[in-house]
Amino acid sequence: MRQKFSFMLLVMFMMTTLSVFGQIQPPTDLIATEGSTFHGKYVKLEWTYAVPSPMSFIRFKVFKKHADSTGFILAASNIRDKRFNDMRVVPGATYQYFVVAYSNGVTSDPSNTVEITLTPPPPPPVYAKITGTVVDAAGQPLKDVFVKAFSQTSPYVRSAKTNAAGFFSITVQTGTYFVQTSKFGYFFEYYDNVTSLAAATPVVVNEGDSLSLAIDLATFVPPASFTLTGNVTNDLGASQRAEIFVYKVRANNYHYMVKRTHTDSLGNYSVNVKENDTVIVYARVPGFAYFPEFYNNKRVIADADKVAITGNVTGIDFVMDPLPVYANGISGVVADTLGAPVMGYVSAFRVEGPSFGQKCYGSHRFTWCIFICKLESR
Repeated sequence: MRQKFSFMLLVMFMMTTLSVFGQIQPPTDLIATEGSTFHGKYVKLEWTYAVPSPMSFIRFKVFKKHADSTGFILAASNIRDKRFNDMRVVPGATYQYFVVAYSNGVTSDPSNTVEITLTPPPPPPVYAKITGTVVDAAGQPLKDVFVKAFSQTSPYVRSAKTNAAGFFSITVQTGTYFVQTSKFGYFFEYYDNVTSLAAATPVVVNEGDSLSLAIDLATFVPPASFTLTGNVTNDLGASQRAEIFVYKVRANNYHYMVKRTHTDSLGNYSVNVKENDTVIVYARVPGFAYFPEFYNNKRVIADADKVAITGNVTGIDFVMDPLPVYANGISGVVADTLGAPVMGYVSAFRVEGPSFGQKCYGSHRFTWCIFICKLESR
């Protein structure tokens, strides 16, 4: 009885399965779009399908036809998802596709057929030549001049060097270019005889052109070197050992430090500077006895006097103002055991609380600070 019942269940399951598979619906809403990767183009296929039941193991097949062929071929099978990327395509070609669903040997009718034409590849580049001769101001040919042709609208750059006759030749794609020439010991320039890209003349290269440019480079003459000198004293006229900083002014900005030097034992200093530069000069005496300052007794850089270099400059002197001793300040003398003054550093520390104040030295007559001296031989 049990065997008969099991056999009846198996027959009913097979009949149900056959009825389901015998009614497989075709995929619908098939669409084809063009995609692109680093390696090339592809066709992206997507469709819709309503699976009749969880027990239906539906797979898909994709059929493909090239415009020049006579029939469809199987492009892919055993596809689980409702999408497929056909990577085996050629730019500019036309393809047709349809999809079928299948399961257990039963195949659906075809889906709708779609057709797509891929974007054709860009035309091959067309080339032309930019040639020319580079000479110096006297008309003599220049060897090993670096010539660069570049576009502002693409990263495409081509370059060449001149030969012993000053000749160069650059093969470029057709388009519009700027040409730059440079060589050590000469001013670089853009065509045609300008120093900025904004003022450069574009060179238009058409198919079959062989342009010839005449370029001359001016020799770079370094600016003349001059000296800037001065003296540093204190308010009593005593010579001071000081650090001197010379800053170059460019476009009204304090660009960078050009020179740094020290005064000698007489307070004198000398700095090499370049012709046509504009500089500001700053002096400071090591330690904490004098205010640092810019030339002409200016305390901040915005007020500093600017010195134009047209020749040797003298008289850039400094008279250093001493730091004041305030009414609530501390002053004193550091001396050795024989009573001779010595150079040193004195630090004052505030004592917070009476217990720490009791550690002060009574001979200093202060109840809230300690003198700490670091002696250095000079």
